Amino acid sequence: MAGMAEIRALTDEVRSYAKSRDIDLFGVASVSSYEGAEEQMHPRYYIPDAQAVIVLGLQVPRPIVEQVERRTTPYPYMRFAKALINDELDTIANQVSRFLARAGFECLPTPANDWRDPRTLKPMVSHVLSAVAAGLGEVGWHNMLLTREFGPRQKLVTIITNAPLEPGHAYDGPPICD
Repeated sequence: MAGMAEIRALTDEVRSYAKSRDIDLFGVASVSSYEGAEEQMHPRYYIPDAQAVIVLGLQVPRPIVEQVERRTTPYPYMRFAKALINDELDTIANQVSRFLARAGFECLPTPANDWRDPRTLKPMVSHVLSAVAAGLGEVGWHNMLLTREFGPRQKLVTIITNAPLEPGHAYDGPPICD
């Protein structure tokens, strides 16, 4: 079993690797935070000895979201926020997973924000609740993640892993949602 120094070092190494791929948000949720989750939404359903869920996020620039809010045009959001950012998140999740696999760990990247299992219409794990468990922010009244950095303007992806990583703690700063 790895000691705290080794766990912290591995976590820092994974964080640095993800940040080198221009990720805006990085966090780790402990598998224990999924107790009570539906069986098919629990990380151990996919990797029986899973220890952590890595959460990666990219910001959605404010002007892209504002076009939807102002009802001027949805096309920048559809193209850049939905398609390209989700594809970029999937690519980075794959790269981080391969990085950990080369170190000898099992990893399962879960598809970015909008993916649902076509049989159940449920995600593999909740990216939003994983981000909250990792300490990245809080859930707003619209059930979206709110962060201090970007408000509701981010897209997320998660990676289930058996790597012993240091988890974050639930956000305990001033309320983000007013």
